[in-house]
Amino acid sequence: MSGIILRRARPGISVLLGVTYVLIVVAVLTIITLSVTAYLGNYFLSVRLKEQRKALESCAAELLPYAESSDPDTLYTILSAHATACNGRLLLLNEQGRTQVDTFCRLNGTVPRAPEIERVLTGQTDADVGYHHLTLSDSYMTKNNDYLPSAGSCWTAYYTQALVSSSAGSGGVLVLAAPVQDIVDQVSSVTRWIVLFSVLFTALVALITFYVGHSMTLSIRRFNRAIAKMSAGDFSVRVSENEIAEFGDLAKAFNMMSEKLENLDASRSQFVSDASHELKTPLASMKILSESLLTQEDAPVELYREFMSDINSEVDRLSLVINDLLTLVKTEKDTEALMLTSVELGALIRSIVDTVKPLARRKHITVSYEYRDVCVRADELRMQQLFTNLIDNAIKYSPENTTVTVTLSASVNHAVVTVADQGIGIAPEHLPHLFERFYRVDKARSRQAGGTGLGLAIVKQIVDQHAGTIEVKSELKKGTVFTVTLPLDSGKELIP
Repeated sequence: MSGIILRRARPGISVLLGVTYVLIVVAVLTIITLSVTAYLGNYFLSVRLKEQRKALESCAAELLPYAESSDPDTLYTILSAHATACNGRLLLLNEQGRTQVDTFCRLNGTVPRAPEIERVLTGQTDADVGYHHLTLSDSYMTKNNDYLPSAGSCWTAYYTQALVSSSAGSGGVLVLAAPVQDIVDQVSSVTRWIVLFSVLFTALVALITFYVGHSMTLSIRRFNRAIAKMSAGDFSVRVSENEIAEFGDLAKAFNMMSEKLENLDASRSQFVSDASHELKTPLASMKILSESLLTQEDAPVELYREFMSDINSEVDRLSLVINDLLTLVKTEKDTEALMLTSVELGALIRSIVDTVKPLARRKHITVSYEYRDVCVRADELRMQQLFTNLIDNAIKYSPENTTVTVTLSASVNHAVVTVADQGIGIAPEHLPHLFERFYRVDKARSRQAGGTGLGLAIVKQIVDQHAGTIEVKSELKKGTVFTVTLPLDSGKELIP
């Protein structure tokens, strides 16, 4: 058991996305709720403060002429009227902070303590306000107060206003205790609705996010299953492209890759089959010839010579196939190992034409070469393989008393080489497959000419390595034209 490693299950994309978005939404809605609650509370309190402050100032103005008379009944009548209008409780304090008049008649002669009262008495301010959480009683506030609940506790505002007599300069403090519980209840009600909306909205966001995340994970699972099948060797697998934008593009790219791999696998299988056939044919011929010699005890020398000559020809043919296979594999593997130099293409093709002229003369074929001096940046050995194959093929498959024309010209940025023969031509259905490995238009004629079916595949590989193009045009009974286009050497100027 000590050797067993337990891996903790990791959350999926849908879970990560869902949790992340829910946390973000909760954080945003919490900030919004707190901001809205604070704004509404401050707004309603500021409106109430203005109303109560105005009422308190009005009461102070009406009370000031009677403050010096110290007539309790008159003062009580004025304060009681204003207290009822404000739905609160009014207290009149003298300079020492002692209660002269209490509209509830409970604190007369006492010295109430509150920060708002102390700041006005000490002259720190002429008016102040503070908020306190108080327990209700039947005698605490005016009866039938619209601002108060029926029982329990409430929030109350203490508004204080300084009173100064015009003659003696002595003054007192006018205190209004008015409930603000209705504001607290309104803000709490709005907050509850916001919280309820936030919970519902968060749940909706969570459902949508989990749905989207689940859809994404389904697409990823489909890709994983397809990749698993490809890993097992099934390159025919495809995924649906009917996905959201990015996954749709990924699906298209995946299907293109899968198709290319399928074609490559089919090409590999065909290549192995064709290569095996090409290698097996000369070996089978040599085996038949050698067994024939072994079974004939008194075979004449002429027969030995003939059979040994045939075996030698099959060995040459086998060597040719192997060499072409090695060349093809080398060109595929050494793409990044090209020895790029500035190659005088005109002189290079001239030397190739001079080399193949003896072969052309034996078949009574004329090789015509027209060129201008141009330079390309290329691997000189690969260029020699490329044009040797093209010119050699043109001579091999041309009838006697015809002409093979090689032309080298240049456009603004490219060198253009054409190799044209006057042979029997190639049928249109064969042209798309002409550069495939071991493909032969006429198998019997190709074997007779000594071809391996790899020459044009090597040509195409070399052209692709040098960022060039190769095209073929052919008409039956009129001939074939190969056109190779290669980029010019940018460091060399064209020679007119």
